[in-house]
Amino acid sequence: MVLSVATGAFAIWKLNEVSAIGNRLAVELKAVTTLGDLARTSQTLSVLSFLEHNATGAEREAYTAEARTTRNEFSKSWSDYSLMVTGDEEAQLAASLRGAWQHFLAVQEEVADLDQAGLPDMAQDVLMNDLSKERETFYTAVRRIQDYRQAKAAAATAAAQKVNESARMWIMIALGSLAVFCVLVGLALTAGISRPISRMTQVMLRLANHDIHVAIPDTGRRDEIGGMASAMKIFKEKLIEAEDLRNQQAALEVDMQHQRKVEVVKLADEFENAVGDIVRAVSSAASELQASAQTLSAAAEETSVQSSAVEIGARQAADNVRSVAAAIEELAASARQVGGEVARSADIANNAAQQAGRTRGSMDALSGDAAQVESVVSIINAIAQQTNLLALNATIEAARAGEAGKGFAVVASEVKGLANQTATSTTTIGVSIAKMQASTQQAVGEISGIEDTIGEVNAIASAIADAVSQQEQTTAEIARNIHEVSQNTSEVTANINSVTLAAQESSAGATQVLGAAKALSRQSDILKGEVDKFLARVRAA
Repeated sequence: MVLSVATGAFAIWKLNEVSAIGNRLAVELKAVTTLGDLARTSQTLSVLSFLEHNATGAEREAYTAEARTTRNEFSKSWSDYSLMVTGDEEAQLAASLRGAWQHFLAVQEEVADLDQAGLPDMAQDVLMNDLSKERETFYTAVRRIQDYRQAKAAAATAAAQKVNESARMWIMIALGSLAVFCVLVGLALTAGISRPISRMTQVMLRLANHDIHVAIPDTGRRDEIGGMASAMKIFKEKLIEAEDLRNQQAALEVDMQHQRKVEVVKLADEFENAVGDIVRAVSSAASELQASAQTLSAAAEETSVQSSAVEIGARQAADNVRSVAAAIEELAASARQVGGEVARSADIANNAAQQAGRTRGSMDALSGDAAQVESVVSIINAIAQQTNLLALNATIEAARAGEAGKGFAVVASEVKGLANQTATSTTTIGVSIAKMQASTQQAVGEISGIEDTIGEVNAIASAIADAVSQQEQTTAEIARNIHEVSQNTSEVTANINSVTLAAQESSAGATQVLGAAKALSRQSDILKGEVDKFLARVRAA
């Protein structure tokens, strides 16, 4: 009986140890469950962030409100878990988890701010890269604490198994010294306590190995074994939820990786279109530059040859210009000499014209004098006729007087003879004067013709003088132009020398440009190859 009491006391003591271990396991299971809630909450927030980013209007507001509620649930779960933190190691892990959560929330808020700012592309980039990275960091922190808690649960399970083995050993020793009754009691105790604990231990080990399909025994019992079974059932349910969460996370990761790959392929295509056009443009420009450089080099060489030929022609032209300048100088001297002779001829013609004018004046004066003489002759002729008439009257009167009038008749006869003689003389004088007047008029006409001819000669001489003067000016201008042409020809010769040197320098520069164009063409080919390799690696990623 004493042995039975002692055995019973020993069994109760071991049961208390198992109960304590069960309580520890319950705490560990609750902590793991809370951590699962935290992981599930972060997963939900990640999904809500993705949905909120791709939604608009009222749907986005609904997702925003749901995300706010989910954050409140996380805060509650975190408060529950923080009360279960034990030890410095778990405190450090909890601090890391808290920091990862803060970073996760900060990135989520950044995505929301970018969406509100109207920058969906940047928000998409942060969502696909930064938020995924922070979510993975948070999951890593959760898994660390879960591993830590599972390690503690495994230790508690091992302790329970150790207690079980110890209890079994001592019970077997006690049963060995008891009678059949004690053996039966021991068997009953073993059947009632040890086997359920053993089964529970096996179940805990399988759960620790993530076997979520194991059945939980003794869940209907109301003793400590039943409590342990209930705790194990809760632990299994949380493991199932965690497994579902992992599956959801894996599916989301697959979707995000697929979307990321689609985005990467899209970016690769856009990069290929943009950079490919640039590379093709650079390659085409390099080819055109190479062709232009070859053309420039050939043109520079041709320019050098042509400039040499032009230099020779310019020198010959300079010699010819100097010869023409000398001939023009001689022509100018001849023109000046002719101008002098023409000027002297003009002076002589002018003097002759003046002399003819004076002669015509004299002839006009002579014609006037002849006219006056003719007038006088006319008067004398009239007087002679009157005298003849008086002599006739005197003769008639002398005849009437008879002898007394004979002397008077003689005188009258003489007077009549003198009158007739005077009339005859005046007639002769008149004829002579008329002839003289005719000759004078003819002389005046001829002198006028001479004067006109001299005027024409003078005009021609003046025209010749003007023409010679213009020719002198033109010749002088030609001489100046020829002199300037000679100077310009010298300058052209000097410039041709400069052109020749510049053509040689251009040829050298064209050769350098041709080398640079070939190098650029090679580099563009290398760049195109590297871009193709990069795009192939990006698409294969």
